[in-house]
Amino acid sequence: MGPFFFVAVSLEFVFRVRQMTEINKQNARCKTSDGDTSGGTPGGRRSSLKSRLRASSKPFIAPPIHIACGIDAEWVTRVDAVTGKPYNQILSYQLALDFRGRRVELIRYTRGKTRRHRITLERLLELGIRKAIKEGVLPDWPDQVTVFCHFLRADITAFDNFWPRKREFDGIGRTYTAASVRYDLDLTPEDAEPSKGKSGEGRRNSMSLWAGGRGRTPRRVSVRFVDTVLLTPGRGSLDTAGKLVDLEKVELPDGYRIDRMDLFLTSNREKFEDYALQDARIALEYGLKLQNLAEEMGLKRFPSSLAGFAVAIARQEIQRTGLTLEDAFSFETVQQTVYSAVTGKLRTRIERQSIFSRQVFDELAALGYHGGRNEAYTFGPTETGVFYDLDLPGAYTTAMCLLKPLDYANA
Repeated sequence: MGPFFFVAVSLEFVFRVRQMTEINKQNARCKTSDGDTSGGTPGGRRSSLKSRLRASSKPFIAPPIHIACGIDAEWVTRVDAVTGKPYNQILSYQLALDFRGRRVELIRYTRGKTRRHRITLERLLELGIRKAIKEGVLPDWPDQVTVFCHFLRADITAFDNFWPRKREFDGIGRTYTAASVRYDLDLTPEDAEPSKGKSGEGRRNSMSLWAGGRGRTPRRVSVRFVDTVLLTPGRGSLDTAGKLVDLEKVELPDGYRIDRMDLFLTSNREKFEDYALQDARIALEYGLKLQNLAEEMGLKRFPSSLAGFAVAIARQEIQRTGLTLEDAFSFETVQQTVYSAVTGKLRTRIERQSIFSRQVFDELAALGYHGGRNEAYTFGPTETGVFYDLDLPGAYTTAMCLLKPLDYANA
């Protein structure tokens, strides 16, 4: 073979290398954001719509999962043999969980009589969530939980870590409520029970669930507490709430008392569970009923009390007329510069106050108001019989709703 053959082969090799380099450059320019070159087009040409949509697409973010739970606890009062002080021995915790109409229920018994055998609310929620996921009711761990309980003050204090976190709750009407309390739900085995050894290894604290193992990341869940007592007319009993949602409270059999539920549990465990779980079901069902009512009314947020419903509806109706709350009630928003004794500096605060013309009438009305009396007179001796004093429920508020916004300035 002559030298011309090797020269030709070398030129062919160089040409092929340059050709492949140019193709790679064009492909690099036509790559989409996810590295796909199948839809790429040569430089200077507009890419297809499919390629542009692929390049601009954002990762899918699943919507937050919101569940509702009804909780309840059963206990019996004991007397401490050493101190002589009474304390409540928790017998069981009940939970009814709802996700889009599908339900899961469980009851958790304590393993001892003392306070150290109580479980945390996080533990009860975790057991319910795990059971719901296992049975296919929940697709994944929730982001938000609404806890309904009838007379929350009695049942929430039955959990192990309430007292260290009590300042995260709001007191209203001699009971508790909370807009959002953050809990950490850990990935512990379903039947694992936290250890309370003296060494402190694996102990629970007031902020998170017991860690089932080092290196595990807990799941942060926002929990809202709603006391259904505040949503019941006249702050009625659980039986009253149950009748409003067609759920009858289970009655105790003859011979048993509410203050000796331990005897009921020992003699008839099945009936005890029916009684205990029904209380959690009623709280859940009634809470969901009021939550759906708030959505039907178009309220942006589910109120925690019937008074909250009234204020939210009034605010909504006022805004629907095109007025603002300031115009309807003759208020104005002002900025004030005040001195802060904590920081030692001046700060600006915004507050709502009555306009000057309304303040004049408010002061006059406050000085002139003395109360009201209902009197009926008759002449001569009083006849024997039954006399009725008729009153119209909500008469004053109904009349006030018929009033238009008052023009204090031009009064």
